[in-house]
Amino acid sequence: MCYTCYIFQNGDAMAGHLHEEMRVIRTVMSKFVKMHVIKSAADVTKVDYATRHNQHDDDNIGVGQDARNYMKSDDVTSQTKANFFSKVRAFYMEMTEKMLSKFPVNNPILKSLGFLRPELRDSTPAKSVCDLAVRLGSRDG
Repeated sequence: MCYTCYIFQNGDAMAGHLHEEMRVIRTVMSKFVKMHVIKSAADVTKVDYATRHNQHDDDNIGVGQDARNYMKSDDVTSQTKANFFSKVRAFYMEMTEKMLSKFPVNNPILKSLGFLRPELRDSTPAKSVCDLAVRLGSRDG
């Protein structure tokens, strides 16, 4: 089971972890995009994942070991291998595009909720908590 799935299946309040867990997008990208391309983008939404030059070669693209071993066998033609890796690449690109369009990656409220994480409470400026309260429409008295 993936770490992100595991962490959200416990009984604790997890709102403070939501923004940090957007790293799942980077994890998916790392299966087909070169790491230096991912790291060079300050914002995950700015990674140029669709440019072929920024993607792994077929030898490094993320597929399971059984699939990789089968692709190395003499039973598989070079055309079949090329077609397979093209489909894998298309799958990863479509999945990344879908996550970027659906996940609230740059949601300021999710970013602000980080103070709910116990390890960040002491380092969170009071102003950011107050700004969140204003953004959420907090009413005094």
